[in-house]
This record gives sequence, structure tokens and C-alpha cells, in this order.
Amino acid sequence: MKKLFTILAALLLTTQVFASSALNFGNLGVSAVSQTSDTNWAAYTPTLTGFGTPSSVEAEWRRLGDTLLLKFKFTFGVTTGTEARLSLPTGLTSADTAKIPSIKVAGFGQMNKVFAGAQSLFIEPSVSYITFGSNNAAGSGLTKRLGNELGSTGEIYSGYASIPISSWSVSGGSVVGPWTSYSPTLTSFGTTSAENFLYRRSGDSVEVKGVFTAGTLAAALGSVSLPSGLTIDSTKVTVVADTSSPCDYVGVIFPVAASQEVTALACTTTSTGLIYTGRALTVGSRTTPNNANAYMASTQIMHVNFKVPVVGW
Repeated sequence: MKKLFTILAALLLTTQVFASSALNFGNLGVSAVSQTSDTNWAAYTPTLTGFGTPSSVEAEWRRLGDTLLLKFKFTFGVTTGTEARLSLPTGLTSADTAKIPSIKVAGFGQMNKVFAGAQSLFIEPSVSYITFGSNNAAGSGLTKRLGNELGSTGEIYSGYASIPISSWSVSGGSVVGPWTSYSPTLTSFGTTSAENFLYRRSGDSVEVKGVFTAGTLAAALGSVSLPSGLTIDSTKVTVVADTSSPCDYVGVIFPVAASQEVTALACTTTSTGLIYTGRALTVGSRTTPNNANAYMASTQIMHVNFKVPVVGW
């Protein structure tokens, strides 16, 4: 009988432990049950198309919930007139149209030369590679480029990307919430239309991605609001400042047409609920806030991507 009571007590304790491990995280409805869906950074050898025989290839990936994170660097070989691509790790395919309705900006890169704009990286639904673009006078910022349109032999490219993956989900993972729609306040972008914004919790931060069509841009600081109830944690940003000074770089606002994209900035001394427009990536003092119409043009489709730490997460 004593042995039976011991077994029952052990079972009860185990049940209590598992019940207490399902932690609720507020309005995102996220549970942290285990860490099985997250991985450490791991090296892989990608297939690069359009760049001839590249050299000094360095590529790493990791899983974060339902998302693949990539970072890479390589030196161009003899570039060709073929669509520029970099393959995902073996066996991985981007999510379908439920998460990626059409071609999207997945990340950005930089080259070791003076260039008219940042190098964009794209993802499309249900593919096993990312493609390359550039935002300059040659055409649309969402145009996929050929290898020989990006550069020539010996030039160096370094980039990063974030890609939702087919069959990956956030259940059973660390504190990564589902993508949820919201309607931000967009200031100094005129009368906007076709707004589509999503956010999710990622550890101690909120990730935001969105697209909208701007109206007539104003000669005043542009800003995008965070989801309701969320506040930037100023103890975790690298630069604490107001809008009269250089602020913390947290992302990019990217016009689709041939125009300058600008930095997205957190100026937490002025506001912990807004992300401000900065300066073009090709202009000095990129982290200094600037008017919405300073480097971007009116009536364009704008893509927004940023990530900031949140108080209480």
C-alpha cells in the first residue's frame, strides 16, 4: 500500500510539472513547452546560380519557429545572364501562398562597391531558393536580377534573409507567436491605401512586416506605429536618443519603384511606440531621422520591415 501511494504521488507531481510548463504570454496566445523547433546556427553549402563559379562561400542557417534565418557571403565568379539565385538548405521549401501570397522582400545585402541602392533579397511561395534584386534607377525594387546585372568577377556580396518554411510551425517551440494582422497609424505618408501589416512575437522582440501604397508624402517625419499595447524596451536598444539625433537602426522602408529606400529607426527618447523614417542607405548619417518626402517619392508601394525589443517580453 505504501508503495502504491508513492507511485500515485509521483504521477501527481509529474502532472503538475507538465501543467505548469505551459506558459501563457498575453495577447499573442503563445505557449513555451519546449525548445525543439529552434536550432543553433549551422553551416551549409548553397548552390549559387548566375554568379559563375563563386569563391570564398560562407553560408549559415538556423530555424526559429516556422522561419528559416540565413546569413551568407561570397565572391562573384564570372557572372552570367541567368537569374541570380541562392539555394536554401537541402530539403527546405518556402511556405505556400497562405504565408507568402506573392514575391516579398525577405532580406537585404551589401556589396564592396559604391552602389545606387541596397541589394534586396526576395522569396516567393513554394520555392527552394531566394533571388536577388537591387533598388536603383535601372528599374523596380521588386524586379529579380540576372547575375551580370548585379556585378562582375571578384566583387563580394554579404546578405541575410528570413523565410517562412513549408511544414514548419511555431507549436512546441520557443516564444515565437503566429503572424497576426494589425492596422498601424501611418504618419506623413498622405492618404494611404492597400495596407497589409503583420506582426508576431519573436523571443523578447516584435517583428513587423507590411506593405501599403502611399499618398502624397509630407515634409515631416514619417512614422509607423507598433501594434496596440506594445512598447519598445529602451534598455535593450543600442542607441537611446530623440528624433533630433542619430537613433537605433531597426529595419528598412522599401519603395517598390526606382527610388531610395530609407532606414527605419527607433528614437525611444521621443516615442516608444513609433518607428521613424530615416535617410537613404546611400546617404551619410543614415540613422538620423528625416522627413518622409526627403528620399522617397509619393504614391509608391512601400514595404516595411523592422524588429524591436518589447517591454515585458
